[in-house]
Amino acid sequence: NPNYRSMGTSFLNNDLEDITLNVSWKMLKDKMSITAGGGFQRNNLDNTLATDLNKFSYNFNASYAATEKLNFSASYSNFNSSTKILASAQNVTNPTLRLDSLRLLQLTNSASLAATYQFGSKDQSHNLNANLNYQGANDQANNANTLYTVSTGYGFQAKKKDFNLNLAVNYNQNKSATSDNVTMGPTLSMAKGLLKKKLKLNYAGMIGLASVNGVSTGTNMTHRIGAKYQLGKHHGFSADMNYLLRKSNLQPSFYEIRTGANYMYTF
Repeated sequence: NPNYRSMGTSFLNNDLEDITLNVSWKMLKDKMSITAGGGFQRNNLDNTLATDLNKFSYNFNASYAATEKLNFSASYSNFNSSTKILASAQNVTNPTLRLDSLRLLQLTNSASLAATYQFGSKDQSHNLNANLNYQGANDQANNANTLYTVSTGYGFQAKKKDFNLNLAVNYNQNKSATSDNVTMGPTLSMAKGLLKKKLKLNYAGMIGLASVNGVSTGTNMTHRIGAKYQLGKHHGFSADMNYLLRKSNLQPSFYEIRTGANYMYTF
């Protein structure tokens, strides 16, 4: 309703028509789940606004449990937005402007694939995972931007020993009309509980190799170690140290060390 009043409630939109449709179903003895949806939204229902806004989107998601340990998933989404200033509004502001010069089109789509495999026992569990993500954006001037992300990882957890470990390798690529930025490298994190879980030690580290248009620009390296100790029901202590090293082929390299300590009281 273009003349809707919120009666004091803020952040409510009016003068909008929104149509959506969503469906979902299962198949293959409930091993596969599929959901799909789409929608259309427009404003200026009574043609009194200076701008028209139209949005159209749709999405698709699927998951498949091949076994109790092996799972796959996939998704895709598309978003299309069109904004234009009407001819009547142009004549008021600037009669010499043409309609095409005041039209904005945006198109964004994304897709992802993932696979996970879990094995082991209740006390000691392992998992392997792989992920692939894509995101693209474009407009009426063909200013395209594409982002790719690929990651593979391994995880281990020993419940009785209160220990877990995660190792991953990541690859990121951001492409545009003028540049191609790539960052890749491994990450590692570990956590261990001691003294009947009163003391928790943790570590996280990352190495990133960066390049632009195929030329190496440097290396980033971060390490973090931390400890947390719970004294009774009310007192807690924590401390951490962070180390950052940035080696650059374009600028002076530098490193920094940060430390911190905290005391916590709960009641």
